[in-house]
Amino acid sequence: MRIASAPPSSAEPVAPPLAQCYTGSTRVEQAPMSAPTLPVRSVTDGGLETDLIFHHGVELPDFAAFVLLDDDDGRRTLREYYLGYVEIARAHHAALRLETPTWRASADWGTRLGYDADALRRVNADAVRLLQQIAAESDLPTVRIVGMIGPRGDGYRSGAWDPETGPDDAYRYHRDQIRALPWGEVDIQREFGCAESIHNFVETQLSRERKAVVFYDHRAGEIADFVLLTESPAGVNVALHHCKGSSGAEPGDRIDDLYDLCGQVIKSVKVVNDGPGLLKHMRRRAKSGSPYLVGDEARAVCMLSDGGAKPLRFQIVAVQPGISKKAISGDRLVVLGAADEAIVRAGAEPLAVWASA
Repeated sequence: MRIASAPPSSAEPVAPPLAQCYTGSTRVEQAPMSAPTLPVRSVTDGGLETDLIFHHGVELPDFAAFVLLDDDDGRRTLREYYLGYVEIARAHHAALRLETPTWRASADWGTRLGYDADALRRVNADAVRLLQQIAAESDLPTVRIVGMIGPRGDGYRSGAWDPETGPDDAYRYHRDQIRALPWGEVDIQREFGCAESIHNFVETQLSRERKAVVFYDHRAGEIADFVLLTESPAGVNVALHHCKGSSGAEPGDRIDDLYDLCGQVIKSVKVVNDGPGLLKHMRRRAKSGSPYLVGDEARAVCMLSDGGAKPLRFQIVAVQPGISKKAISGDRLVVLGAADEAIVRAGAEPLAVWASA
């Protein structure tokens, strides 16, 4: 069983847009990146690291500001920096755009600074939450939060990516940071029905999977909320994603957040290693309204039918950001362990859990 504080690398999704729009002091709206917009006068922060070094006297190891998130003094310094731009925006009745202090919060730089993968996921999510707090307290009409991702190497030198594989190599390097940032925008109590919902987050993650099939089956009689089909050299990967909203506003260690979710996980073992059975279910459900978000039935048939040349690999994914990876213990792990044992005995891969840090 694997509990991840961001979607695991096997799914290889591209994260949703990181821009968030705060309207008033409470409502959060995810702004579609391609939506037409009217010109808006905005204030944006800029030169964070340079400002901290020369105007605040802060020493930043490897030019990394994200390390300030790990102590109270550092967080106060970051708040002081961002609040200066809040005041400018307020004085000029303008919208505000704030970028997370995560320019260096990626794998290679993190390793140099003593941060492993879990620690990097935590600080990226913490960076978003800090700006959410500032936005909510600002009472400005519009505050847009942007997840900042810096280069793998020196920002003033061209990269060394291979001309042919460079885009894919860069994607694989940066994807963990991309995934960690968006958790901050999810309303963990809203399973579906709004832009900030868990379903919207998962849909956006999966819908940009390359050469995949994504089938949305959320309603009575579902086999999973999302069915993801992908191909690899070893075969066809089938990932069944089950999602549940949190019973609390903050991630924690609540057993009620796991019972229904693990029950759904166990029910879906009936299609494990049964490609034709899963295909039959998807065909029937598509006729009554369940949509293909990516790909179509023809591609699903090619991947799942008896005539398929590649073996099937099944994985079941439990999505519950109301569970904290750091806090979970005791009976909660027993519940997850029982679900994990049931699906492994049925022939699936160990249970994957998408949780909060």
